[in-house]
Formats: sequence, C-alpha cells, structure tokens
Amino acid sequence: MNQIATFIVYAAVAVTSAVAQLDLPSIPPGGTVQIFTQNLDSNLCVGAVADSAQSEILLEPCTRNLTMFVLPSGADNTQIVLGGVPTGQPELCITASQSQAGNTPVILQACGGDPFQIWQFPAGEGRGEVVSTASGSEECLTAVGSNQGDPIEYRPCTNATNQQWFTVVSF
Repeated sequence: MNQIATFIVYAAVAVTSAVAQLDLPSIPPGGTVQIFTQNLDSNLCVGAVADSAQSEILLEPCTRNLTMFVLPSGADNTQIVLGGVPTGQPELCITASQSQAGNTPVILQACGGDPFQIWQFPAGEGRGEVVSTASGSEECLTAVGSNQGDPIEYRPCTNATNQQWFTVVSF
C-alpha cells in the first residue's frame, strides 16, 4: 500500500512540474486579436461602435469588423489598436483616460503617448484579464453587463467573471 501511495505522490509531483514549465501561448507583436467574453456561446467581443475617435467600446457581435484589434507590442505593454481603419485616418486605440472615475465606457482615441492606452494581457492568448499599466493600482477592462451593447469600463481588477476575457489571435 505504501508503494502505491509513494507512486501517486511522485506522479503528482511530476505532473505539477510539467504543468509549471508550460508556457502559455503568447501574442506576437503586431498580432491581430479578438477579445471574447468568457461566455463564448454569446459570440460577443470587445468592439467599437464606429471606426472614429470618441467611439465607445461595447460588447458587440464578434462577426463585426470593429471587433478586430492589433497589438503592436504583443501581450505586454501594448496599445490595443482598432484593425481595419480606413486609409488616411489615424490609428485608433482603446483609451481609458476619460474613464478613470468609472461608470464611463472606454473609448477610441488617436494612438499616441497617452499612458491610458497601454495594456497588458498577462495570460497571453487564452483566458485572463486585460490590465492597464497607467495607474498605481491594477485597473482592468470590465464588462458592465453580458448583453450586446453593454459598455466596457475601466475598473479596479477583482478577477471577477466580467473581467475575464478570452483572447484569440487571428491569422
């Protein structure tokens, strides 16, 4: 009996070590992504209302073009740039600078040096929070509801379900 218990302990340690060494898939610099809600069956993603500055970021059907974003720096310290912006228009980034008080959706603004345009995807491709690097405390993209048209706001990270996103790299 002791040999079986010893074997089980060794097997558990081996599996734990192997899992700890796994690297989560990273998001390559310049990668195009969609950021799905945790409920993949809803087919809702982070998306822009329009491809213009000041457009709100809401939960939108993932089939819309305005749910595709480019991450110039990959998963770490990157802007989230709206994909497919018409030629001649400036790149537009998800920005939280006007959303710091809460109860206001994040918006698109021309990409620049605004620290509220820099985000991290700690989990890389897969499930996790989208975290701002702008403030001293961790703030996350947060879905206010779970229905189409519900706003995405900038709120303290709490690891709540409405802050868990499923990021998928498109090829």
